[in-house]
Amino acid sequence: MEALADGDEQCPACLTRKSASPNLRFKINNKCYHRICESCIDRVYASGGQHTCPYPHCKNTFWKNAWRTQTFEDLNVEKEINIRRDIYSTLNKDEDDFINKRAYDDFLELREMFVMNLLLGTEAQATRRKLNEYKEANGLVRHKDDGSAASKSKTKRTSTTTVDHNYPDQSGLIEGLKKIVVPDVLPPYDPLEGMPIHKDYFTITDDGMDMDTGYEQYKKDDMLTVEGYDFREALEESLTRAFAGLGVFVQVEKSNTLADHATKVAAAATAVGLDDPF
Repeated sequence: MEALADGDEQCPACLTRKSASPNLRFKINNKCYHRICESCIDRVYASGGQHTCPYPHCKNTFWKNAWRTQTFEDLNVEKEINIRRDIYSTLNKDEDDFINKRAYDDFLELREMFVMNLLLGTEAQATRRKLNEYKEANGLVRHKDDGSAASKSKTKRTSTTTVDHNYPDQSGLIEGLKKIVVPDVLPPYDPLEGMPIHKDYFTITDDGMDMDTGYEQYKKDDMLTVEGYDFREALEESLTRAFAGLGVFVQVEKSNTLADHATKVAAAATAVGLDDPF
């Protein structure tokens, strides 16, 4: 809706002026870009469903959520940004996707031509048809199943269409793309790099677990029978640490041994009546 001569604005549906209603707010859509006040939109969509744009003689049909607040003051800027956003989200290739710089430049020229076609209305139908064919061929369309025969037909046709993911563009719209190379399947990751994990120093047998070796008191301990605890795995871990010397500090062991030896010597000297040799 264009501004009036005195700078005022008016809703084309209810003819309400902003000068008479200062709280009047307008919304637009991304198809016809007609500015309609919120009151008219609420009135038209009060019964739910899709409805025709309230602008006189406009035949475009929308859901209520298609109407939004205008971001830019100039509607031409608003329209161009929305068109570019939609086309860029569909034709979203980078330079690395092409075999050379020339092919990438041709793609940029094609994308810019589509933007200008939709912005100026030049060959707009043919442009939309090519974009829809590109989406269909590359599996970018998701049909909503509403139970109707047409919806089932679309769903069936889409599901039977096979897309070769090794070929970049099934529609042939974009040329010069690199062929997708599927990498070889890597073997499972082995953190030990082939190192054997069998135990060389001990073997835990079922007979040893059942013998009276002192394990029974731990196997029956409530603190060790919580969910997820495996006594056999804990025993293997403890034995592995013992044979590997983990948790053993040589200096501490030596100091403790010397201290015990000194204590025994002093006790023996006292027993025979000798002076403390230390």
